[in-house]
Amino acid sequence: MDGITVLIMLSIAILALLIFIIFRSSKVDQTKKTDESLPILDRSFERQETKLNDLADQLIEFNKPLDKLNRYLSGGTQAGKFGEWSLESIISDILPTNQYEKNAETISGSGKRVEFAIKLPEGLLMPIDAKFPQEDYIRLQNAYETGDSASVELSIKSLLQNVKKFAKDISLKYIDPPNTTDFGIMFLPIEGLFAEIVRQPDMIAMLQREYKIVVTGPTTLAA
Repeated sequence: MDGITVLIMLSIAILALLIFIIFRSSKVDQTKKTDESLPILDRSFERQETKLNDLADQLIEFNKPLDKLNRYLSGGTQAGKFGEWSLESIISDILPTNQYEKNAETISGSGKRVEFAIKLPEGLLMPIDAKFPQEDYIRLQNAYETGDSASVELSIKSLLQNVKKFAKDISLKYIDPPNTTDFGIMFLPIEGLFAEIVRQPDMIAMLQREYKIVVTGPTTLAA
């Protein structure tokens, strides 16, 4: 074997050794970087988990008022309180306290107290009473969702009958001209419920003609 061949073989061996060392060093550095990155990844995952937990807590807190409202409306007495609360929130927002009376006896000596009476000039009172036939309204909404036209018709009929009873009740208990206006206001606390009554123009006209009752919803009352 001549000197040139030996030199070539020796060069190849040295080059192979250098490649092995470089590869080994790179492998160690990469492993080290991976090991160093693990705590960073762990912290990132921990932050994301914390954010998800916070979001879940926020959703729970957001749903609490809705759950309370659903439970609130599930009982007849509480549903009535919801109507009264809605009425009070609107009246107190648009009128000073000296222009309305809560739980007012509009017919002297009757012992019957309307939820609110608006004080008009010369001591005239305008009675406003909140009504919420929530069972009829829920039944009607369920009928709409199922698309059962017969159930829709029956639910609307039941709703209108109860609204008529409410109107008669307000008229007999709280309207007493000239101490009050010659009409009273029935407040329905949900716009959808009010819309169902407005869709029945004959019903609206009958309530005004026979019982002197004007039906309003949240928007129309404020207006």
